[in-house]
Amino acid sequence: MFKEKNNEEIKWVEKLKHKPIKPNEFMFLNIIRNVKIKVFIEDIICCKADNSYTIFYLANGKKHIVSYQLKKIEEYLLRYNFIRANRTFIINPSHIIIIKQIKKSYKSQYTLLL
Repeated sequence: MFKEKNNEEIKWVEKLKHKPIKPNEFMFLNIIRNVKIKVFIEDIICCKADNSYTIFYLANGKKHIVSYQLKKIEEYLLRYNFIRANRTFIINPSHIIIIKQIKKSYKSQYTLLL
């Protein structure tokens, strides 16, 4: 039974991984007072919570810090199939390279390589 559930979880992530984000969709990030930068949604690898801030990690290797809590960012990015991996991260499934199960139990744990 546990094996079936784990396989279903992996299939769900794999399905999202292959749902492409429409090209040229973007958002503006307020990085410092009165300065906004344009970020394409498809370039966001993940977002990490840091107290009242969120760190955006982008495909070009850059990272940007904004003064929004992760919950607020999550509300916006869920429409683009981003996944709330845990309390700290929201990830873009199209950037997942490897899914590895690290704990086999009722509450399985996975490591994702982005």
